Amino acid sequence: MPDMEEHGGGLGARLRPARPTVMTWPPRGVSRDGAVEGGPEASGERHVGRRPGRAMRDSLIANAVSLVATSAVTSGLGFGFWWLAARVLPAEGVGLGSAAVSAMMLVATLSMLGLGTLLISELPGARERADAAGLMSAALLSAAVAAALLAVACGLALPHAAPSFAWIARDPASLALFVLGVVVSAVTLVFDQAVIGLLRGELQWWRNAVSAVVKLLAVLVVGQFATHAGAQAIYGAWFIGNVASVLAVLPLARQGGAPLLGRPNWSFLARLGGPALRHHALNLAMQAPALALPVLAASQLIPGANAAFYVSWMIASFLGMVPYALATVLPAASSQETAVLRARVRASLRWSLLVCAPGAAGLILTARPLLALFGPAYEQHALSLQVLALTALPVIVKAHYIALGRVRGHLAGAAVMVALGGGVELAAAALGGRAWGVVGLSVGLLIAYGLEALCLLPTVLRGAGWPGGRP
Repeated sequence: MPDMEEHGGGLGARLRPARPTVMTWPPRGVSRDGAVEGGPEASGERHVGRRPGRAMRDSLIANAVSLVATSAVTSGLGFGFWWLAARVLPAEGVGLGSAAVSAMMLVATLSMLGLGTLLISELPGARERADAAGLMSAALLSAAVAAALLAVACGLALPHAAPSFAWIARDPASLALFVLGVVVSAVTLVFDQAVIGLLRGELQWWRNAVSAVVKLLAVLVVGQFATHAGAQAIYGAWFIGNVASVLAVLPLARQGGAPLLGRPNWSFLARLGGPALRHHALNLAMQAPALALPVLAASQLIPGANAAFYVSWMIASFLGMVPYALATVLPAASSQETAVLRARVRASLRWSLLVCAPGAAGLILTARPLLALFGPAYEQHALSLQVLALTALPVIVKAHYIALGRVRGHLAGAAVMVALGGGVELAAAALGGRAWGVVGLSVGLLIAYGLEALCLLPTVLRGAGWPGGRP
C-alpha cells in the first residue's frame, strides 16, 4: 500500500513533538537480523508488577498507535493537497498530475540505490570517526547522479508508453523539469533517512513541513490563475515545494554543531556498496509495486478516470497502514523467544482485524459521500473505492509475513516472495484495467492481494502458533 506521505500530497508536515522521536532500524537492543541482544531486559520485555501478556499487548498497541497517529497527520495533509487540487483543477489535470508525480517518485526511489537505509545504520559509527559528513555528501551526490541519468532515460521512454506522459517530451524545458524534479526528490528522500541516522530528526520534520505548505500554496495559485492547468502544474508544485524545503532546512542544519556535509568520501562509500545494494533489493521489493501502480493505471485509464482511481486508492491505502504499523513492533521480540514472538504476532493479527474489518465496512458504506468531497467526476467511481477497501484484509497477512521475515533474518527469501507478489499485483491490475476500466483495475488488484495472502498465510499462522502453519 502506498505511503501517502509520498503519494498523497507530498512529503507532508508532521505535528512537531516536544522532542523529536527518532525511530531506527533495528530497535535498540536488537541486532540487524532481528535477534535481541542482551536478553529480555534489552528488548524491553521486563514486566514489573504486571502480567507479561498484558504488558506486551499494551506495548504493542502503544507503539502502533504512535505510528498510525504520525501517518494520520502526514496522510491528512496529503489528502488536503489532492482535495484542493481536485477542487481548483479539472479532473483531467489531476489525473495527469497524479501520474506525473507517481512517475517522479518511482524513478526517484529507484535512484536511491539503498543509500537512505544504509546511512541510517552507518552514519552513527561514521560520526564517531568524523567520517559522517564525507559519507553523507558522497551518498547524496551518488543519488543525484543516478537520478539524473535514470530520469533522462525514463523521460524519453515514458511518452511512448502512455499518452499521459506526452508532456515530458513536448520540449527541452519540460524534460528538464521532469529530470530536476526526480533529482531533487531522490536527494530529499536520502536526506530524510540520513538525518535519522544522525539523530537530527527535527530537520526531517521541518523539511517536510515547509514542503507540504509550499505545495499547497503553489497548487492553489496555479488553480486561481491557470485556465488549462495539467500535469506540469501539479508536478511543478511538488518540485517547488521540495526545493523550498531544502533551502529552508540548510540554515537549521548548520546549527547542530558538526557539519552535515563535507568533502565527499568516495572510498568509504565504495566499501559499503554491497550492503547498499542488499538494502536496495529489499526496499524495491516492498515499495516498487505501490510506486508503479499509479504509473500503470495512467497507461490503462483516461486522465479523468485515473484521477478517480488515484484518490480512491489513496483513501483505501490509509486503512492498510494499520497492519503495517502493528507489524512494525514485532522485531522487538527475538526469533529465539518463540513464546514472546507468537504472542506478539497473535495480538497484532487480532488488532489488525479488529481495525481493518470495521474500517473496510465503513469505507464501503461511505464511499460515495467521501468521493463527493472531490467532485461529481469522482463520486461516480465509488464502486472502485468499495472494492479497494477490501484490500486491507489480505494486506494484514502480507504485512506480518514481511515482519516475520525481518525477525528471523530471512530477508532474501522475503524479498523474493514479496517481489513475486508485487509482479502478480501489477499484472492483475493491468489486465483488469484494460478489460473493465477503473473497477476492473481495482478488482484485479483485490484478486492479486487475495492470492498473495493465501500463499503467505501458512508462514504467518506458523509465526502465530496457530493450526495450519507451514512446518
